[in-house]
Amino acid sequence: MPPLTFHRSSNGDDWLLLREEGSEGMMVRHRANAASGGQETLLPVQEFIQRNPGSPEVQALKAILDKGSAPDV
Repeated sequence: MPPLTFHRSSNGDDWLLLREEGSEGMMVRHRANAASGGQETLLPVQEFIQRNPGSPEVQALKAILDKGSAPDV
């Protein structure tokens, strides 16, 4: 199953939930918008949540996880 885009900011940054190849756990990929260089970062879900727990992107991820609607990515 392809990565799930769970949040897009007003400036065009994307956050995706995925399973990294060779990994058992879920990961979050942040893809910055093109204007800011388009850099990507990859973090384990727990680390992503702990870094900025009140952010809109973390709240969007928690809503998916709380509903149990995260796909088996």
